[in-house]
Amino acid sequence: MSQNSKPLVLIILLLLLLAGCQSDQDTGALRSSVTLWHSWAPSEAAVLDKAITQFEELHPEVDVIVVSLPDDEVLDVFLDALVAMASGWRC
Repeated sequence: MSQNSKPLVLIILLLLLLAGCQSDQDTGALRSSVTLWHSWAPSEAAVLDKAITQFEELHPEVDVIVVSLPDDEVLDVFLDALVAMASGWRC
């Protein structure tokens, strides 16, 4: 694994740990979704998309939603989410 891909893998693993589960009322199966916000360049995002596709093939019960944000907005979005979570927001 290259030095450049280690942070990407760590981010994905951390986000998966934070994934919220919801029960599928029809089957009782658990489903999870993870929303990944990033402001990476298209070449970096292509690597991320490939990793997510592989992950979803291995874990079909997890949906990864990727949201690309402009560099000048990503910090504000992260901070807004942090404030919402700190105030009791639940998935």
